[in-house]
Amino acid sequence: MNKHYTEEVRSQVITRYKNKESVINSSKETAIPRSTIYRWINDYTAKNSTHPNVKNKEIKELERKVEKLQTMLTIIYELGISVNPPLKEKLNAMAPLYGKYNVHWLYEASQRPHSNNNYRTPDAKEAEYYSKNST
Repeated sequence: MNKHYTEEVRSQVITRYKNKESVINSSKETAIPRSTIYRWINDYTAKNSTHPNVKNKEIKELERKVEKLQTMLTIIYELGISVNPPLKEKLNAMAPLYGKYNVHWLYEASQRPHSNNNYRTPDAKEAEYYSKNST
């Protein structure tokens, strides 16, 4: 059934979405199909995006990756272990963090990063940090 909705209704639904209300709730309360609401959201995002070629789904995926990386950095700082410690030292440092973070994230954060930065010499601040925290 093809219904025509006013701009006011569209605007209200978009506002609810921007206020973090789920599409499912909006759909149930307004009796507007979810597919229609998603289309409005995509149209709104494309129209108001500073990057018109980037899709809403891609942005959400990047936001999840950023959140994961920020959590992993927090874990690394909380571990307070040297750059390449023995396994026993890693496990002892991680023990208080079990239950606070996802086990897989703890594992990833405790692993040596796979980048060219592994082979660089730490700067003075890093060297001081690791010398204080490795004892």
